Amino acid sequence: MWRTSVRLGGLALLAQGLQLGLQVVLARRYGTGAQVDAYVAAVTVPQLAVAFLVGPGSQLLVPLLAREHLIDRARYADARNAALLLVLALGVAAALALLLAPGAGLALAASGLRGPAAALAPGYLRWAALALPAAALTAHLSQAHHARGRMLLPAALGIASAAGQLGGFLALHPSQGLRALLLVQLVGSMAQAALLLASELGHARGRMRLRHPVVRELGRLGLPILVVAVNVRVSVSVDRHFASLLGDGSLALLYYAERWLALGQAVVVMPLVTVLYTRLARRATDAAGTGAALAGTLFAGLPLAAGTWVVAPDVAALLLGTDAANAARLAACLRAYAGVLALAAYGSLLVRAFYVAGDTRTPMLWGGLFSMATNLLLDALVVHRFGVAGIAAASSLNAALVLGILTWRLERARPGVLGMGCIRSGARALAGCAAVAALAGMLDAALPGTEPASRALRIGWLLALCPLGYLVVTRALGSPEARELTGP
Repeated sequence: MWRTSVRLGGLALLAQGLQLGLQVVLARRYGTGAQVDAYVAAVTVPQLAVAFLVGPGSQLLVPLLAREHLIDRARYADARNAALLLVLALGVAAALALLLAPGAGLALAASGLRGPAAALAPGYLRWAALALPAAALTAHLSQAHHARGRMLLPAALGIASAAGQLGGFLALHPSQGLRALLLVQLVGSMAQAALLLASELGHARGRMRLRHPVVRELGRLGLPILVVAVNVRVSVSVDRHFASLLGDGSLALLYYAERWLALGQAVVVMPLVTVLYTRLARRATDAAGTGAALAGTLFAGLPLAAGTWVVAPDVAALLLGTDAANAARLAACLRAYAGVLALAAYGSLLVRAFYVAGDTRTPMLWGGLFSMATNLLLDALVVHRFGVAGIAAASSLNAALVLGILTWRLERARPGVLGMGCIRSGARALAGCAAVAALAGMLDAALPGTEPASRALRIGWLLALCPLGYLVVTRALGSPEARELTGP
């Protein structure tokens, strides 16, 4: 299980590394200026639309398609095509709405934009809206591949798309602005969707009709799952709305911090949850197995948070160069997001544990509606006093609060899920994090310096040595996860 997760994580690391390279180029060329603020505001609404269109897929559509595929390939193709037509129709409708009324979309996402950023944003949003149907199709077709066990092709195409975006953006002159980046992203999204569609149709064509039981089942069960699935994207949109009220590049700073967050989630969280959810679904009545799976997420999430805390100052300085004031703000924002990284995998699997038990109501109420409401309240309380770092800290606090409530509810519903095994696993992970902190301190002393080369060297050594130190300590303490990763 853990080795499969590591292989998927390696592919995600390559794709996200290319995406991170794109963010470095973006930060170096445009810093925290009006163009970046306008770009972030423009892409927020299409990203939210895609989340609504394909949000329930990984929790609901993937198991439905997997079931149909086991029965008959033709049945699978019919079900996939029905969902595909639904996603495509809704995606085109959303894109047309944004093309015709970009101002309404921006009022939802970033009403605080002023000056040059407010003038640029509507044009950027129209370009971003053109890519919306292709992005939705890419997400849906990737889920279809996952349902039949084909995870490598979507991952490989994601890498190719990220490489194409980085290469295309570098080839264009900075004077062309961020419309050039949006154009490159549009072409990449359309190519990725076309290749995934060709792969799916090559596997099984099926009939193209919208009337199908899978559409009715999505309508019947999809709303509770949709509320939870879009929670993260809605919360990101709310965070960006409040950041836009601050001005002075705050929206750009929050965006750079979110990209680091996305890197950790794509490389560690999603591959791990993908593998653990499969195991969880097969052992739906095994409380001890559910507890072990949840403990495993902490084994991965806690060192990810510790590593983010350690490298935040160097990452921020490398991104923003000589802009020391904004680099310090970005470092504070990255550290404030550490709580989200620590709990992201745990929260994702915890919600799925309720779904496996047939309970969609509890995650909808607490992991969806309550979480979005508390995020809005916390942002409103902290934004003007603590700025973008306060917004990030509010996200971490909200995650801890919501997941604490959901954990309590799961233990009440299924006694024995969270036993001493979970506590011991968490303690071993914390001891490993202490080793990471000690190694970081030694590297800081051994490799001082604030020039870019010194910072890059320090980050490289941290990324190489800290995971090794963490595995050595946790294995010595008897961690089953560390033993599975390192072998007998």
